[in-house]
Amino acid sequence: MSKTTIPKGGITADAIDATLIADNAISEEHIDATVITASTALTSAPADTDEFLISDAGTIKRIDASLVGTNNFVILGTLTTNNSAIGNLTFDNIFSSDFDHYMIMGFASPSNANEALQFQFRTGSSGSNNTLENVYCHIHNAARIDNNDATGSDIAGEYNAATAKIATHGVQSDSSSANASFQMVLSDPNTNLMSRSNWHGTVTYQNPTNDRHFNGTFGGSTTSNPNATGITFSYSANNIQYGRITIYGVKHA
Repeated sequence: MSKTTIPKGGITADAIDATLIADNAISEEHIDATVITASTALTSAPADTDEFLISDAGTIKRIDASLVGTNNFVILGTLTTNNSAIGNLTFDNIFSSDFDHYMIMGFASPSNANEALQFQFRTGSSGSNNTLENVYCHIHNAARIDNNDATGSDIAGEYNAATAKIATHGVQSDSSSANASFQMVLSDPNTNLMSRSNWHGTVTYQNPTNDRHFNGTFGGSTTSNPNATGITFSYSANNIQYGRITIYGVKHA
């Protein structure tokens, strides 16, 4: 038998260790897919310091998850109600010095028609939060069309208001088919850099007057320092019947 030939079964279990494998000898033909499929699954988004292996122009390197893709938006929370009337959708302890900007998107329908969708900042720690009132300057600018094909435009707003309006006019209540859908950018509600917070966004909704459909923009700012730690969404009266709102934190550049 050749000294370089080893019969099948001639190597005992664990007899070969890393010192007996030549450098650069492990190639794709020696790796099975179970290296991945049989490993423990990660059931949540990877942490920033979790690592991947990549080939950088033919050189194997490791890279942190924070550098992979465009993971600049971090989901901070989602609240939902599905045909179960609740007074509000409230996010406590969601704003911090980790972020200066937040992307908020969602929809909400009222339990009764002709209610305005609005938000208020919350201050303090969980369980003792206070709703901040009478500090909102907001404006709404929208185009509309009704069921007679009549069109028009609308501008409305308030200064030092008790709440910040998203849909200024009342939103139609029609089971699960009518809601106010919106997205907005909220800047520095925790006032880490500035002494005021401001926001802007887009909204579309249906009003019960001749089934008017509004599509427009909204925006505003606080007239004093909010130091907000949370935010609550509600209708001007009655409850939210259907709704889902998600808040994302935008990472610092």
